[in-house]
Amino acid sequence: MAVTTKQILIFSFLFLFFLPYVCAVNLILNGGFENNPAGTQLPQYWGFTFTQTSGTPTHSFIRNDSYNLNGNYYYLNDIPGPQPTIYQDVTIQYNETLRLTGNYRTISIGSSPNTFGIRFTNLSTGSILETITYNPTAGQWKTFDITRQFATTSLRVSFIGQFGADDDYAIDNIALESNVPEPSLLASFFLGLFFLNLLRKKK
Repeated sequence: MAVTTKQILIFSFLFLFFLPYVCAVNLILNGGFENNPAGTQLPQYWGFTFTQTSGTPTHSFIRNDSYNLNGNYYYLNDIPGPQPTIYQDVTIQYNETLRLTGNYRTISIGSSPNTFGIRFTNLSTGSILETITYNPTAGQWKTFDITRQFATTSLRVSFIGQFGADDDYAIDNIALESNVPEPSLLASFFLGLFFLNLLRKKK
């Protein structure tokens, strides 16, 4: 069966339209916090730190979903000491553009104003690339949606429970995706179109 120019154009349009969705892969593992290693309160695939002020802080933990979001979520809780933090390290392409999305909400509210934070760190140099803060509305799930280009191949994404008073936050549905097709993939696509066109002319 001969391949027409119209068929090639339709195929090209559909390929380019759906390519970002096909290529989007979540680089974050266990972003829904559905899995725990046995005998620990830490979520699988995540690192965990405290900025401890005194005493021995309690661990954060996964709770069942009592706040009307599907599945489990992660509760950034600390007693005492501010900034309970979980993080995950990912390997990316240099200058890759990534999109970070997820949900957050307050669990308990202290007396002083404070914020929930997301931090990007260049692991190659140890430098903090950016820290983004949010002022959550009490008792409501909210979303964050961040798109950035990163001049590194080794990136740490951290979620910080508080900047200020002893407020506790929950996070869920964390996804770090690249919707930008790789040059090699686009080159393969256009090479395929070239050979399709040659095949059409020969027939």
